[in-house]
Amino acid sequence: MTLKNIDSWLVLRIGLSITFIWVGYMIITAPLVWGSYISSWVLPFIPIELTQFMITTGIFDIIVGFGFLFNRTVFWSSVFGAIHLAGILIVSGINEATVRDIGLLGGTVSLLIKYLPRKLLQRIND
Repeated sequence: MTLKNIDSWLVLRIGLSITFIWVGYMIITAPLVWGSYISSWVLPFIPIELTQFMITTGIFDIIVGFGFLFNRTVFWSSVFGAIHLAGILIVSGINEATVRDIGLLGGTVSLLIKYLPRKLLQRIND
C-alpha cells in the first residue's frame, strides 16, 4: 500500500470518531469537571441537573463518534456533530479548552459537505 492509496476522508472519519468517543467517555466519567466549562449564563437554561445533562452529552458524543464509522451515518453524524460543536463554542466561549473544537468543527463540516445526500445536493445545485 502506498500513501497515495490511503483514503484521506476515511482517516478524517476515524480521527473524528476516536475523538468524539473518547471525549464522550471522559465526560461520562467526570461530568462535573466538563460541566464547569459551561458559561454561568447558560446554566439557568439547562432543564435538568448538570450531572445528568453532561452524562447525556457524553452519550450523545459517543453515538456521534460511532456514526462516523459507517458510510450510511456519516452525513447525520456530521450534521449533529457540527451543531454540537458550534453549540459548545457558544455556551463555553473560545478558550484554551475549546479552541481545538474549531478544528473539529471544520472537520465535521468538511464531512457534511462530502457526504451530502445526492437528492439534497441536486436540489442545492438546481
